[in-house]
Amino acid sequence: SKEFGTSQAVLSPLLWDPAEAERLLQGSPILGALRGRLAGIKKEYENLDTVWFMAGSLFRDYPYDVPTEQFPFPVFLQAFAVVQSSIVHLQNVPPAKRFALLPLGPPTLTYSSTSRGMISYNSESDEVILKVDKEYEEGEPVVAWCGPQPNSRLFVNYGIVDENNPYDKLAITITIPNTDPLFQMKRSKLQHVDLSSQQQFQLQRDSDLPPMLIPYMRLACASTAEDSEKV
Repeated sequence: SKEFGTSQAVLSPLLWDPAEAERLLQGSPILGALRGRLAGIKKEYENLDTVWFMAGSLFRDYPYDVPTEQFPFPVFLQAFAVVQSSIVHLQNVPPAKRFALLPLGPPTLTYSSTSRGMISYNSESDEVILKVDKEYEEGEPVVAWCGPQPNSRLFVNYGIVDENNPYDKLAITITIPNTDPLFQMKRSKLQHVDLSSQQQFQLQRDSDLPPMLIPYMRLACASTAEDSEKV
């Protein structure tokens, strides 16, 4: 169908074959994010019948059109990915209205985390407007700012990665196990600086390391009480 063909043009990894996603994203934190997003979409799909039944007008007008019987999950997932890929980040609007569905937006634009080309809403004309930041030659791709999104979100939502993304972050979690012979000593030292024995640190491109990251790693690796006291 036309709809099926359109959805397959979406680059989101939500539509990847599960085995391919596992192979290509093995070892990446993106894999966990992708699994979580798919689980959330599956839950929404499973609630469709309840929504249909509870919405009196839908049940009255379409009493035999049970949603999950009319639309199997793969079709629902494709539709979800298409809609998600058409959401844009608007400027000069209240936070509650920051996101808009613009079907011809992302498919015809190139997203960049550093572009000054902004998509905004004009309340007077009731239009979404793209203000570019340069002159374009014929055939040259038009670039727009995609909002302050890390690559993990850009990848899952749109299937793209911006190599120069200043908003990109990598979360790392360090755990000091309770089987560590020095666990009580280490935990006590961490509590004095409001840290725990399992701590997450955010690494960001072109930014300094979190100030407590290196001391934390030194403490985690300390094998003697003397080494722990030096941290």
